[in-house]
Amino acid sequence: MSNTKEFWNKMASKYESVNPKYDEAYNKTIEITKRYLKNTDVTLDFGCGTGITTIELAESVKKIHAIDISENMIEVAKGKTEKRGITNIEFDTTNIYDKKLEKNSFDVIMAFNILYLIGDIDNTIQRINELLKPNGLFISVTDCLGEKITSITLIQSILSKIGVIPYIKRFKTSELERIVEVGDFTILETQNLYDSPPNYFIVARKK
Repeated sequence: MSNTKEFWNKMASKYESVNPKYDEAYNKTIEITKRYLKNTDVTLDFGCGTGITTIELAESVKKIHAIDISENMIEVAKGKTEKRGITNIEFDTTNIYDKKLEKNSFDVIMAFNILYLIGDIDNTIQRINELLKPNGLFISVTDCLGEKITSITLIQSILSKIGVIPYIKRFKTSELERIVEVGDFTILETQNLYDSPPNYFIVARKK
């Protein structure tokens, strides 16, 4: 994980804002997610990065506990939060297996553009399930790179295999749905937010 952490620390300054070509996908992510949030919700933002979506969703919930393994990403997110005077986000440089995160303690867990970067996806989904309260919601959006091979995804796959960039999983949308369902969730909604690669949005409820 140290190499992965080092990579994202170096990339933090490049992720301060959204690449304009992904504006619509990010806006849709925020818009749809807000429909499922309540002002009483205590939420976890897993892999929050520089807080691009975290900050926009803060007004819709009681509290967000935002975590990322990159301290540089967290520092950027904190700076943006302070500038906007937002006080209900708690940032922490850690991972989802941190024992400080208690079972059955979150109403909603969000994982935006992070699942395809996780090697042990089955155990991660299981961990998300146990952290959620009964009937809690898991909201995610994930690049599904296995749907279509392009020159860019092929290069990414090669660079990932030789360790130049972190691990990348080439999901198909059907595979991603199956993993979520096997993780003891009921899928409530799916939507593709981007064409190439598909940026697949899933809302699921803990059984």
